[in-house]
Amino acid sequence: MSPTLPPDILLMIMEELEKQVSPTRKRLVGNWAAVSKHWHKFFEPILWHTLSIRPFVSRSNFDGFSENVSGHRRKLVHKILLHVDLNIYPHGDRSVAESGYTKFENNSKFSAALHALFHHLSTWVVEPPRPTITLELSASSPRDDLYHSPPRYHGRLRNLQPHGYSPYGAKIRLLGNLLNTDWLSFCDDPYFELPKVNVIAELFVTQRLYRSLSEKALSDILKGLPCLSHINYEPWLAIPLRFQTEREEANTNLFRNLGANVRAVTLWEAQSWELHGVICYSKMMWLWPPTNDKLAKQAARASFTLRHLAISHAIDATEFFIGFVEKASQTQSKPLLQHVALTCRIPYGNVDLTQIYDMLKVAAHAASYMGMLQILEIWSPGRGQGFFFRCEVAKYAIKITVAATFRISEIEEVLEAWQLALRWYTRRKIQYVLKTIDPRVLTEPESICKYLKLYKSLREW
Repeated sequence: MSPTLPPDILLMIMEELEKQVSPTRKRLVGNWAAVSKHWHKFFEPILWHTLSIRPFVSRSNFDGFSENVSGHRRKLVHKILLHVDLNIYPHGDRSVAESGYTKFENNSKFSAALHALFHHLSTWVVEPPRPTITLELSASSPRDDLYHSPPRYHGRLRNLQPHGYSPYGAKIRLLGNLLNTDWLSFCDDPYFELPKVNVIAELFVTQRLYRSLSEKALSDILKGLPCLSHINYEPWLAIPLRFQTEREEANTNLFRNLGANVRAVTLWEAQSWELHGVICYSKMMWLWPPTNDKLAKQAARASFTLRHLAISHAIDATEFFIGFVEKASQTQSKPLLQHVALTCRIPYGNVDLTQIYDMLKVAAHAASYMGMLQILEIWSPGRGQGFFFRCEVAKYAIKITVAATFRISEIEEVLEAWQLALRWYTRRKIQYVLKTIDPRVLTEPESICKYLKLYKSLREW
């Protein structure tokens, strides 16, 4: 390409080229960066923006990592993706729970990859100005997508059933076991800890990681990342549901071990109709005991140091607000919360408005302690059904919105409770809005989320 082209034309060409390349496919970008010094200056930040690491044999695949990602290149890194390939299971084992040996091998591979990455990143020095580096963790067996995705995505799944394929067994293999850290598999120290990494500010574990993390794994990872400011964790609801207890403990431990610098936490309990059937978005109706106030109370206590909190499906909003009020009445600490998003479970077949209004009044009581509140949203999922409540505190006005696919009436007591809760903002005008949502637009259980102001903060979409 002629170097005599006007700079604005060259920039347009390079911007168009940039749009054609995904962050995980860098070969073309590397070629373009070698065209000229001008192109190198433009494309090098794109080349190093996201590092995708997929080790195949424990630590050996990290050889040369620190040497290649050195000097000014480290300042260009904004995101690191670590994906661990777990054991491939034989054709005949596709629909049975993992054996003890397979679990040991998977934990060993995951632990070795974590240790190797943390070992290298621990040598990185924080140099201001410093971009926010996000670490995303994932792991999968090569056959997960084939055997556990809905039939509409993989037609071969239908052909497996006559040969003894068990959909339920496959789900247990996918969601039954938690990934754990096993340091004894490659070192003799049972008290081993991951090296401290100070350059990671955000941790993402999305629902692409079907195998959720154990309480120990979460604790080990969080201890190794002392400078975290944002955590996004999307564990899957267990199959069978009796395995959910250890996941509840892991989620509770997440809030118990938050570092001093954490200011934002997103917890989304992933589930789907294809995998979970009738218990999807109905955990509280099937678990015994029916509520998990331990997780809700721990989240409420931890929230006092957070600015952003979003918990979807893992707890009921009422349990959180009760725990929050209890904490607020026992301490003089002022909560820092600005954004709050929580879910509630509404039995749409027999909607109890009294129960909904009681929840909103408890929420108002909790909000009365949130002196820095900007947005609080409560929502309930449903296909063809939905509900959300929003409180927005702006500079000159406060807006309360209640929207649902069913009829909202006699809500005066709720509005009075919120007017009392927001007495700190007496100079601001309070506006109340009631909306009716067309059920036809809620084609998926999570369609209601698109009505929320905090939609993008609920999970990694």
